[in-house]
Amino acid sequence: MTLPYISPRWFMGYDIALEFIFAVVALAIAFFGWKAYLMTKQSSARLLSLAFFSIALGYVMQSVFNVMGIIALQENVCRPLRREYFFLFDALGNYAHAFFMMLGFIVLFYMTLRIEKPQLLFVLFGASFLGLFFSATPLLFFFIIAFIFLLMLTIYFVQHYHQKQSSKALLIALAFLFLLLSNLLFLFSITESMFYVLAHLLELVAYVLILCNLWLVLRR
Repeated sequence: MTLPYISPRWFMGYDIALEFIFAVVALAIAFFGWKAYLMTKQSSARLLSLAFFSIALGYVMQSVFNVMGIIALQENVCRPLRREYFFLFDALGNYAHAFFMMLGFIVLFYMTLRIEKPQLLFVLFGASFLGLFFSATPLLFFFIIAFIFLLMLTIYFVQHYHQKQSSKALLIALAFLFLLLSNLLFLFSITESMFYVLAHLLELVAYVLILCNLWLVLRR
């Protein structure tokens, strides 16, 4: 999330490009997940598609508002007003990103439980989003909740790899491990901006691994 006290100024623009790349990868996964659902009618494929579509929306919204923030800084208005617009777009981008990313992580976690209990899904939604919007520090709350969900997902996919012992399972387990580490760095980036850069690089590694897994699946 691009906040002036998190992102180094020299990295602005690069993070937007990376977020766009992440969105494209997530959309590709959502697309092929939906195709798999249409062919198999398996609920897990539908949940996978919905989860990554939501994650893609999170990155898209973040990128769009970040671009709007940069444009606002270049507007021909007084400097205080430019900064006010920047902070507004930055806050909107952060909330939109947190909302859709959290939604995606919740759906993924629900998918791994392999139980048909929509009530549990609504409870997870309600508790997470109420905490996000009523927290005194919503950014910190998001990073902590996202870390918890990513930790549980990482544990699940590592266990899945130990059962399957396949290259595809290994790639997914590593991808979620890197996503977990990147989220941890985002948490620390609140006080040290270089962690923000490292977090994006780890995210890039994670999505490259996901792309490799997608390529292996499509090659079959």
